[in-house]
Amino acid sequence: MSKSLFNYRMDKHNRVHKLKRALERLDASCICKENKAIIKQFEGYLLQEEYSTGRRQKYVEQLTKIAGWLDKPFKKASKQDIIGIMVKVGNHRTDTVLIFNMLNLV
Repeated sequence: MSKSLFNYRMDKHNRVHKLKRALERLDASCICKENKAIIKQFEGYLLQEEYSTGRRQKYVEQLTKIAGWLDKPFKKASKQDIIGIMVKVGNHRTDTVLIFNMLNLV
């Protein structure tokens, strides 16, 4: 099997590029620098824990969106702020609950 075919099969959904684009959108977003740093640090943690590229991309995108809705540093978010975000995305989104728990926001 040729190397290019192998690489295509390993990343046929182009997840590496999608993660790179998600991180570029994070850098270009208008959310505060503190939240950007936390999201990047969290993505690094996920990489260290061997989460898949697609999962890391999804978390970066979700956290970027949540940081935009929150419009304040994660560390200064109140419980009421977090509840408001959870209502917005739906209480049954286990990924969102997992993210909040991992960031110690709940």
